[in-house]
Formats: sequence, C-alpha cells, structure tokens
Amino acid sequence: MSTPDAQFVAAARTYIGVPWKHQGRSRRGVDCIGLVVMAARDCGMDVTIEANYGFNQQYRKMKALLLQHCERQSGPGEGVIILYKSAEILHLAVMTAEGTIIHAYGPKRAVIEGRLNFEPMQFWRPKWP
Repeated sequence: MSTPDAQFVAAARTYIGVPWKHQGRSRRGVDCIGLVVMAARDCGMDVTIEANYGFNQQYRKMKALLLQHCERQSGPGEGVIILYKSAEILHLAVMTAEGTIIHAYGPKRAVIEGRLNFEPMQFWRPKWP
C-alpha cells in the first residue's frame, strides 16, 4: 500500500500536461497553487485555498494558508511541497521520490515534471487526514 505522500505525488502527476492558468482550479488549467490544491483534494484533503490573489502573491498570506493545511519540514522528500520566493514571484512545487518536482510552470504554460532548478526557501508536508 502506498503512503499518503506517494499518493499525493501520483495525484500531482495526473495533472502533467494540464495548461497553466492563473488562479486555475480544474483540469482545464491550474497555476502552481492550484496544482497543489487540486492534487491534495484528489487525495481526500479538504483544502480551502481560494483563487483570490494577484500575480504577485504575498508571502505572509501564503504562509498562513500553508500553516492551515501543512507542517514545516527541515528538508526535501517525497510529497513535500517546496516554496520558492524571489523578488518577483512566489512558487510552489511538489517533490517526487526521484528528486524531481511537479509544478505548474508559467513559462512552459503547463504542468511539468523536471529537475529542481531553483533554491527552495521552505519545505512543507500536507497534514493528511
């Protein structure tokens, strides 16, 4: 039987190829937050993160939302949500057991799986029911 973390990764993988859409919350389109929300919902988690943010999300709001549904982790691992922040963007991705990430990547205009090519700021693990 697979772990909740493995199920979360598997759920995120089902979105590979789905178009990137700002504030998207469906298989017709997701953004990085939407991917995490939808994959968690597909795993039975009641995630309430609404799509009411601008293109430049605020870190304090994102941290408060993550605290509702996740626990901070000291490092990477399967099913861990990676938070990345730069001066321009706030970005979320789901880490796989292989060390790759699944994320809705705006420049590629789709959900992709690939190498981690940015320095993570924080690591979070969903609080599975």
